[in-house]
Amino acid sequence: MDQIVSRTKKHEFRSYLIPSTVRRMWLYVSSPRQILKYIAVINRGKSPSEIDLEDGLGADFNAGLQGPSVYAYEIRELYQLRQPIPLAEMQQKYRVTFPQRYIYVPDGMAKDIELEDQTRLF
Repeated sequence: MDQIVSRTKKHEFRSYLIPSTVRRMWLYVSSPRQILKYIAVINRGKSPSEIDLEDGLGADFNAGLQGPSVYAYEIRELYQLRQPIPLAEMQQKYRVTFPQRYIYVPDGMAKDIELEDQTRLF
């Protein structure tokens, strides 16, 4: 996550294609913190050779060297939750557990955590 926050990593790489209707990725920070902390506004998934980076992770992805990752999701905007949500609270309040491949955010969770109320990092 530090690389995303510092903008040295501008894409999130995944081995699966997320539906093109999805515009946000809610990012969970795993052990030892185990909290939901960020919301990223993303573009559609891109295949190797479709991203515009000449060095680092982008070059590796374009060359097919990013391991099992087949899709890159550009992080256009990043928001930090004003009140990050611990895993236990997510499970109890929203019946959501992380990490998972991906899930759709429950309506109640989206209502409680409006993007406009969060801290925009970029």
